[in-house]
Amino acid sequence: MYFPYLRGRQYELIALRDNSYILYMNLLQKDEDPSDFIDVYADNMGTICTDKDAIPVYQNYFEQYDVKYNFVPDESGFRRRIRKNRVLLIAQNAVTKMCTCMIQIDMTI
Repeated sequence: MYFPYLRGRQYELIALRDNSYILYMNLLQKDEDPSDFIDVYADNMGTICTDKDAIPVYQNYFEQYDVKYNFVPDESGFRRRIRKNRVLLIAQNAVTKMCTCMIQIDMTI
């Protein structure tokens, strides 16, 4: 069936109904029990860990599962203890400096 307002993209929307393109993220917190989250989304989940006190939660619950992505800050404590599928996040002040530098470059051209 063709829907004119979708302009041929209806098949992409139908494909999105399948949960294979959706990654469910869990923000790790210090005194959290993510067992319910793991039970529901064990095949397609990721974690965000920005607090060093939450690393034991990751080690106790998520280490034995296949987590697609682990978003952690680019700090030595996180790099040493979370190794599988990690994505290192740049510090906010470094991003701000980089954007400011790019704006200055664009202004001079």
